[in-house]
Amino acid sequence: MKKLSILISVLLSLTITLAACGRRSDNSSAATTANTVPVVAEVTGLTGETEQTLPYSETQTVTSTTQIPTSAPSVPDDSETKNSATAGTTGTTEPASSSPSGTFEVRQMNAERDDLSIYGNLYVPETQNEKLSVVILSHSANMTSDSMKSYCERIAKMGFVAYSFDFCGASPQSRSDGKQSDMTVFTEIEDLKAVLQMIKGLDFVDEQNIFLFGTSQGGLVSALTAAEFTAEIKGLILFYPAFNIPDTVQKYAKLMPSETQSPYISTLLDYDVYEHIKPYQGDVLIVHGTTDFVVPCTYSEKAAKVYESCELHLIPGGTHGFNADNYVSFGNFDEKTWAYAESFLEEHIS
Repeated sequence: MKKLSILISVLLSLTITLAACGRRSDNSSAATTANTVPVVAEVTGLTGETEQTLPYSETQTVTSTTQIPTSAPSVPDDSETKNSATAGTTGTTEPASSSPSGTFEVRQMNAERDDLSIYGNLYVPETQNEKLSVVILSHSANMTSDSMKSYCERIAKMGFVAYSFDFCGASPQSRSDGKQSDMTVFTEIEDLKAVLQMIKGLDFVDEQNIFLFGTSQGGLVSALTAAEFTAEIKGLILFYPAFNIPDTVQKYAKLMPSETQSPYISTLLDYDVYEHIKPYQGDVLIVHGTTDFVVPCTYSEKAAKVYESCELHLIPGGTHGFNADNYVSFGNFDEKTWAYAESFLEEHIS
């Protein structure tokens, strides 16, 4: 059984590696097709006892004056749906990035949870506003907060506070405490809750304007956390959220005796993700690629129907990851997707 557990972990890791290897520059030739790769959830920590070994790295305070390219992103025609509870479809006009050029500083700030230190960085815009809106960003499985850096910088340039952090035990590179073998979707939810409480305690944060933003497994974790704090989360932004993880885990669990199952698997058995995200009543933005072979976009389409108020944008040709920091495959989609997130944030500031 131990060999079977190892084999499953290798298969899951291989899928993520294939996605990473699919990365290319915009000038390179297109790959043939992603349809031949099996659909496997981007999950880690199923088996194994890998310890975190990397020490914390101090992040210096820096000021950014780099501007996002001034040309508006080209957003392709996409399939747009909105839950019927929110009066039909989205508008006919496509959003365009305003290319904000504000300056900000980065401060390392760690949260605490159950005697574990959660490494994170706070991006604070230079502004005269007394209270600032904040976006908390949650990264994908087997990654770190470094994968969210470009998004944090964009958000800070817009005048929002951004905070990204390493989930405990999320990867060998995590700068937070904790073992990979102990990590589950639910330990990551506890990490995000601890971060949320820390952020709410900052005197310059507007508690009425707190947003969660997650990619892949971080999107799943953000969605489940928002469902527990529906009155405190102003809005939810999900890029290719991994709502298929419970289905995939349950599929592989059938091959393993219960005594060999890791906490990651055992905690997701018989788990209905849609029933658990349903309580969130705020506005939700989901952006998902139509050729995502890790998390099929049909999972987001179902979520859009479950949520009371959800705006879904399907990106033709989009894969699992929209930029190089997030294992993009077959092209960079940031300038095709970020405009939706920017528009959502701007529209929801009270």
